[in-house]
Amino acid sequence: MKLLKTKKFAQIAKKLKLEDVQLKDSLTEFISLDDNGKNRFSLGSQLYKIRVSFEGKGKSGSSRTIIVFKESSLTIWLHAFAKNDKANISDKELIDLKKLSKLLVNLTEDQIIDLINTNKLMEVDK
Repeated sequence: MKLLKTKKFAQIAKKLKLEDVQLKDSLTEFISLDDNGKNRFSLGSQLYKIRVSFEGKGKSGSSRTIIVFKESSLTIWLHAFAKNDKANISDKELIDLKKLSKLLVNLTEDQIIDLINTNKLMEVDK
């Protein structure tokens, strides 16, 4: 599975002190869950909201990330926010993220490589 993040996400993650290892850990937990109930919070258009916790901070001290998730092939982190700063994304943000998601899930491998080479997308450290 290809793990990527947008340039904007990387900037936000740096401010929130989110490291790639935390992103991968939260994704591993997310993948182990199913779409029923509260386990996977789908926003539609292959967008999901995932909690990224910090050790010793509890749920209120955690951050939320918004990802594009294409089963078994692609995950792209798009947005992040601290739970104690913001309860959720706005309706406008959701609309914009859904538009972006629809574009990203249809990218070819060559287009993804071009976006990586131009630093619009970055690989999540392995």
